[in-house]
Amino acid sequence: MEKLFQPIHKILERPYASILGYPGATKKQIESRYIEIKELGVESVSFFGNTEIKSVSILGKGHNGLIILAKKNHKKVAVKIRRIDSQRSTMHNESEFLRMVNRINIGPKWIANSKNFIVMEYLDGELITEWISNVISGKEIRHMVRSILIDCYNLDKFGIDHGELNNISKHVIIKEKPTIVDFENASSRRRMSNVTSVIQYMYISSAMSQKINYGNNISKEKLIKLLRTYKNNITAKNFNEILTSLELQ
Repeated sequence: MEKLFQPIHKILERPYASILGYPGATKKQIESRYIEIKELGVESVSFFGNTEIKSVSILGKGHNGLIILAKKNHKKVAVKIRRIDSQRSTMHNESEFLRMVNRINIGPKWIANSKNFIVMEYLDGELITEWISNVISGKEIRHMVRSILIDCYNLDKFGIDHGELNNISKHVIIKEKPTIVDFENASSRRRMSNVTSVIQYMYISSAMSQKINYGNNISKEKLIKLLRTYKNNITAKNFNEILTSLELQ
């Protein structure tokens, strides 16, 4: 599908204005948000994506925000718009966590943010569920899984728990490499569970496990034991034992 970009003022027109103030903003709120998104340097928008809201196509929809494709400084970016009914009063907390994980080369690159918007790197890739349904090579799958787990280990060591990796279907985008996205529920106060959550989803509890774990003879009981040991003591040694048991070293 071709990505057609329109001047930013188009977002004030129907039906696009419903995206700026989803699910039910007042005219005053929409006008205020329009000024805010322009101040962030967003110059054009493209109503493109696999998610549809009130007949408008967008990149994605979550509990706290909508994601649209846009341009800033003539480059494609993703813009997250805070929902009017979001439990979050601002986007500042999520933006801060995104900036933090960027320091260890994780997540889409933060570009700018305000109270109601985050402008970030646009990842023109596939959700992991789409990617894995099309890939045939076991080597490619193992390489992808290993890359995700290394990022999760780095998050664990860095002290940030993503919070939603117990279902990674909408939280990993595969382009040239996998990227963990959506840090709106991230925390530095919870016990770290990035590695354990992803492995439980990929190898134990989801339909994805049949394709990922094909040919691996590790028992579920042994894997759970390794995860428990790792969770109690997050070390490189315990992480590498997991990788070895999953034949990812």
